[in-house]
Amino acid sequence: MKSLFRKISSADSFRILRTRRGQSMLIAIFAMILTVTIAVEVSYDTTVGYVQAAQQINRLKAYYAAKSGIDLSLFRILIYRKVVAQYGQQLSSERALMDMIWQMPFSWPPVVPSSVPGPVRSSIKAAVKHSAMHAQYYATIKNEGARIDINALGCGNEAIVDATRGQLLNLFYNAMKTDPEFKRKYENYNFSKLIDNIEDWVSPGDQSVEGGDKTSKYKQPEDVENYHLPPDAPFKTLSELHMVAGMKDDFYNILKHRVTIYGTFGINVNYANAAILESLDPQITKEIADKIIARRTDPNLGGPYQNANDFYSYLQKLGVTTTALENNHVPLQFGTPENFRITSIGTYRNVVQKIDVITYDLDAVASRYATILNQNAAAANGQNPYNTPANSTPQNGTNPSQPPPQTPATPTPQEPIGKPRIVMWKVS
Repeated sequence: MKSLFRKISSADSFRILRTRRGQSMLIAIFAMILTVTIAVEVSYDTTVGYVQAAQQINRLKAYYAAKSGIDLSLFRILIYRKVVAQYGQQLSSERALMDMIWQMPFSWPPVVPSSVPGPVRSSIKAAVKHSAMHAQYYATIKNEGARIDINALGCGNEAIVDATRGQLLNLFYNAMKTDPEFKRKYENYNFSKLIDNIEDWVSPGDQSVEGGDKTSKYKQPEDVENYHLPPDAPFKTLSELHMVAGMKDDFYNILKHRVTIYGTFGINVNYANAAILESLDPQITKEIADKIIARRTDPNLGGPYQNANDFYSYLQKLGVTTTALENNHVPLQFGTPENFRITSIGTYRNVVQKIDVITYDLDAVASRYATILNQNAAAANGQNPYNTPANSTPQNGTNPSQPPPQTPATPTPQEPIGKPRIVMWKVS
């Protein structure tokens, strides 16, 4: 019976499909399937577009959160420069207090220490709650002048070039002392030749430092007018170091955190880290560098170094012979920072935006370079380049009727007007 029913049902279904009513049903079913397919596709595309739009909004909020950190940091640098201009001489012995204006990282929402009184903590929490800033950011400021200025290799001043070359060589030699794997791989490598290639990159002319045509080390770009390698121009970015002949990733990783293209033709001893201090002279070991840093950060030990004589005297107390360091005329700085690197990281939900900014005090750098040139001229005439008294008698048999070059005192900073000059803005 059931078998007969199935046969009748199949026959009826077949008969129905052959009628117009059956054809209409098929068309309706097909149309419904097509409509559902299109609806699913449209819904998917709409969902993807919604997610993309939401992510763009999130990126925008994260970016402006990071930009808020940059703007606040620029304001902090401006305040610092104003304080230095007005009260720098009076607060020279309390430099650490002034440095707190820019050195302390800042984040939003602010991190409230447990030592803060309860009412103050409640006020801060209330301000955060009612703030229109729903994203977060974390901003830091570092002294860019505490790194080795790699573009100084092309400045044309022999003393500065030689001092910079010596520091770069010491960076690699110190790496071999501390990293056995690096020493195993590059113990016989000629780092002087690598630094020659770096100098060739930034120095004018086609004559290589080591002799011959320096362009022969590179495959010249095709279909580019008025351009060749090396470009005989300062580095525009640190990543450009990868293009230098002989440069390897291992070498670049050593340099990237210790050199800068926005330097001040010298090293600020009061802010340089241990690796940079060790590059000044092979005698300065990690232990001695740590003691140098401990002295400058502790007023009870003497505080920041006031000048080169103060710094050399302290090195001598530590058993370092400073004759070579003095004869090499390594440009040393002891004043307040002039160039800064700001890093601000903004976050909103799952999106992160990072902004790196370099500020550059062109007037201060120009004044610093002029001072270095005068110091080198004084040294060439047998004078103490760091403490040349007026009307002193030349020590090298020069004509007494001609006054020796004087080392000018560090000029008093003028009160800045407007926000610091920005020379680099990088978003990542």
